[in-house]
Amino acid sequence: MAYEPIFSPDTTTYLQMQIYRFPGYSIFLRVFSKFFGENYAVFIVLFQGVFGCFAVHKLAQNIYKQFKLNVWQAVVLLIILLYPFYPSLWIANNICSEGLSYPLYLLCIAYAIKLLYTNNKRNVLFVSVFSILLSLTRGQFIIFPLIVALIYFFKSRRKLLSKTTLIVLTILVITPVFTNLLDRSYHKLLHKHFVTTPFSYVNAITQPFFVSKEKDLKAINNKDYKAIFTKAYNRVDSLQYLASHENKSCSEKYKILHDHFPQICNSSIHEQGFNYYYFYKKQDYFTSYINVEIACKAVMPVYIQQNLKSYILIYFTNVFYGFKSPINAILILIICLWSFVKVLKDYKRDTSFILFLSLLIISNALIVAFACHSIQRYLFYNYFAIFIILLLIFRRKFKNL
Repeated sequence: MAYEPIFSPDTTTYLQMQIYRFPGYSIFLRVFSKFFGENYAVFIVLFQGVFGCFAVHKLAQNIYKQFKLNVWQAVVLLIILLYPFYPSLWIANNICSEGLSYPLYLLCIAYAIKLLYTNNKRNVLFVSVFSILLSLTRGQFIIFPLIVALIYFFKSRRKLLSKTTLIVLTILVITPVFTNLLDRSYHKLLHKHFVTTPFSYVNAITQPFFVSKEKDLKAINNKDYKAIFTKAYNRVDSLQYLASHENKSCSEKYKILHDHFPQICNSSIHEQGFNYYYFYKKQDYFTSYINVEIACKAVMPVYIQQNLKSYILIYFTNVFYGFKSPINAILILIICLWSFVKVLKDYKRDTSFILFLSLLIISNALIVAFACHSIQRYLFYNYFAIFIILLLIFRRKFKNL
């Protein structure tokens, strides 16, 4: 494992604590840069490596104990969990949010396992705290505690009205709400605006914008929004990065979106919107970014309504791309439905964990495909889950596996 820091454009924006970046990694970077000065990146690589190995050990140990893995199964699990620390991801070396979010994600699952399969209900506090830290670092995991709550509901449905069950479920359900409040409070303190991190709809509108046509601009009533998206459309159209420039299959169209997502989203929609509010409307820096998000949230339903079929096709092509093929996506969905039925009938350790992991895989894939393009950087978190799901399923059939 190398120790050289890897910098990216994201590194700078986190260091600057830009309003469109989630607070977790921004605060993390600032603390390290404050204490270690110019050498902060080396210490971050060291911390992310050590923290990551600790989280890998914690999760592997919990799975090993709770699901009685043998030696070869434990070794394979460990290799898969460590994979993101090596090429091509290098998450410990990248001065980017994945170096922090991946270990936090593994710890969330480790303590969720303890909550679901031991009698110590205090683990719900660890699940909640690590879920908050995780979501404040990468917003795609905001529903994690709700998935844990669902599995815990199935586990405890026969004593649903007991004090312990109600407390655990309440903590899990309110965790995303509390996370949202912390996110807003951070931006209020730092940027003087009580808003959630304003980049969700800027990302999400990119797909409906990609399949849009020039005539759709007429359906936008707000003159400011129309001006922004006219400029963005003209720019992306001139680069031939719209779906209308590809007459082949939906897969070929998606490839354009996949390969040029930053140019369509960041360099066109986001940049054109900010420039419009900041330079033309003379609004302040932070308000300009917030209003871009508001504009995208307002216009997104218009684009979807005007191009519903095209949007649905490109969205599911995006989902399938993340699974490598539609067959893999369908198989995971079937496994999820099968385990759901099994758990409804009788809550068992193996089938409930299969349901838990398959829900994590599917929810993350759907959220990522909704918000942006399905790239390894957003999907690698659940590679180990696929192995465990297959292992537990085949172990049911072949007892000596």
